[in-house]
Amino acid sequence: LIRTKVVRPEEITVIDQNSYHCYHGFTTLIAGGYCGDTQESIDKYSQYMRRPMTEVFHKQVNLLQDEICKINPSTNLISTVKSGDVAYQVLILSPGLHTDFDRIEGAREALDNSKSNVGSIFDGFSGSCKVNSMRQSIREGTFLFSNALPPAKCAGAPLKTCFLIEDYFRKAQRRDKINVHFYSEVKGLFSIPEYATILDSMARKRGINTHFNEILFKIDTKNNLASFRNSQTKAITEVKYDYFHFSPHFTTSKVMAQAELANDKGLVEVNDLTLQHKKFANVFSLGDGSDLPVNKTASAITVQAPVVVNNVKQFLDGKKLNAEYNGYSVCPVFTGEKKMLFTESLFGYPYHSYFTDNFKPKWFY
Repeated sequence: LIRTKVVRPEEITVIDQNSYHCYHGFTTLIAGGYCGDTQESIDKYSQYMRRPMTEVFHKQVNLLQDEICKINPSTNLISTVKSGDVAYQVLILSPGLHTDFDRIEGAREALDNSKSNVGSIFDGFSGSCKVNSMRQSIREGTFLFSNALPPAKCAGAPLKTCFLIEDYFRKAQRRDKINVHFYSEVKGLFSIPEYATILDSMARKRGINTHFNEILFKIDTKNNLASFRNSQTKAITEVKYDYFHFSPHFTTSKVMAQAELANDKGLVEVNDLTLQHKKFANVFSLGDGSDLPVNKTASAITVQAPVVVNNVKQFLDGKKLNAEYNGYSVCPVFTGEKKMLFTESLFGYPYHSYFTDNFKPKWFY
């Protein structure tokens, strides 16, 4: 927006309650061992994952590290906990998705217990380091993995973690003594059928046992049991584990729903192409918290952002919105052996731009 010169830096206000900006994509690499095996080697990479919010934005942008408690789109006012009301001419929403560990009984206690052998890359930097330690500690037994129902932040991350850790077991010559199970809360390993078929075949060939429509609702660290409820049959299964990497459930912003900015799932309603709100013309949205029918990835946001910038400029100039989002998203599913499946898509349909064939894993370095 600053580059368009339609607005000056001091005319932009960013409201975010977090002190640090974290790049979630790095957590998978930490857990999988691609940042090293020791805490010292991992700490060297922390600068790429975690940066103070004050370093992310232009110095003249008004950064309010505060929590939004109410939005009134009819009066163009945002209410914050500490800074009072903030008026706006144009509002760009990127509320994201929030991890909700409390919806799984025993999850928070399991994560906080350093001896539990239960971890999650969605528990931030420390959680990823714990999973990294778990990967190295297991010598034999059962390692469980699970993912969550949509909407989910980087839904492919749990599968990436599973593939990378399973690959490590092979290199460490432990694979024949370790049972690997992947429990999915949906009906496949990936949301796009063409890629799901390939990933499912890869999992079978590597001896990864897959279980579908299984919703995690309880973790019992005293007995090393994970409890799942099948969404189709309602049958409950208790699974014994030695180590367990799980994905939490995700929630949307209650503020968006209360402001009538969101749909019944809590996601901000926008036009799929222009990213303009369906009801309030001076509101735009992008990212995981929007209702765009695409995989929620960082790559999707990088394509959505220029569309929002262009259309905000057009809106402020009183002109027709002329930029359209093409539905691009990609989740690079790391499959081990320094390879990845580049699952590009346009509104959920397979697509390729970097490689001529995205249906085969490629070397990523």
